[in-house]
Amino acid sequence: MEHHEPFIAEIVNHYIANPIAGWFGYHPHGDHSGVLPGHLVMIIIAFLFLTVFSLWLRRRLSVDSPGGVQQAIELTIQGLRGLAHDVIGAQNRRYFPLLGGLFFYILACNWMGQIPGFAPPTANFNIPVSMAICSFLYYNFHGVRVHGPVKYLIHFAGPVLALSFIVFPIEIVSHAARVASLSIRLFGNLFAEELVTGSLASIFPFIVPLPTVLLGLFAGLIQAFVFVLLTMVYIGEAVAEEH
Repeated sequence: MEHHEPFIAEIVNHYIANPIAGWFGYHPHGDHSGVLPGHLVMIIIAFLFLTVFSLWLRRRLSVDSPGGVQQAIELTIQGLRGLAHDVIGAQNRRYFPLLGGLFFYILACNWMGQIPGFAPPTANFNIPVSMAICSFLYYNFHGVRVHGPVKYLIHFAGPVLALSFIVFPIEIVSHAARVASLSIRLFGNLFAEELVTGSLASIFPFIVPLPTVLLGLFAGLIQAFVFVLLTMVYIGEAVAEEH
C-alpha cells in the first residue's frame, strides 16, 4: 500500500523545514521528500497546540464563573485524580504530572486524525513505543526510589525463595513485555482506524463520514484512558508497600 504524508506535513516541510535544512547544506531528494517525517511534524504540532492551549486556558481560569472548557478540563482532571488515588494510593499527587500529561498528549495525538490534512502520530509505531518506554522507565525508577535497588529487585523473585530461580526470569520478561503491550495496543487501534477512515474517504470523497469521525473520537479517548490506566497500575505495583 502506497504511503502518503499528511498534507500539513508536506506544507511544513516545503515552506519551513526544507528551507532551513538548505541553509546547512542538506537538500532532500525527490519532489515529495521532506526533512521531517510526517509523524514527527504531527507531534510537534500536538506539542505546540497543547502549549498554546494551556497558556490560553490559564489566562481564562476563573473560580466565580468558569467557562465550559474549564469545567470539562476540571472534570477530566478530577476523574483521573480519583482513579489515580484508587489505583496508586494517597501518594498519587507525585505521579500525576506524568499521568495527566500523557493523557492529554495521547488524546491530542489521537484526535488529530479527525482533522482533514492531518494524521494521528500514534498510528506510527515509533510514537507509541517512545511513550511506552517512558512509562516503563518511569515506574521502575520510582520503584527503585521507594524501595531501594536491592529490595526492588528482590520482589521480582516472588514470595517463595525456592521458586525464585523460576519466578525471577518470568517477572523480568513480563515487565519487558509491558512495553510491547502498551505500544501495540495503541498503535494497532489507531492504525486500523486510519485504514477505515482512508477507505471511506476514497469511496465517499465529498461526504463527511460523520459516524466514523464520532467513532474515531471515542476510540481515541478510550485508548488514551487505557494507556494511562495501565501506567497507573504499573506505578501502583512498583511503589506499593508489601504487608
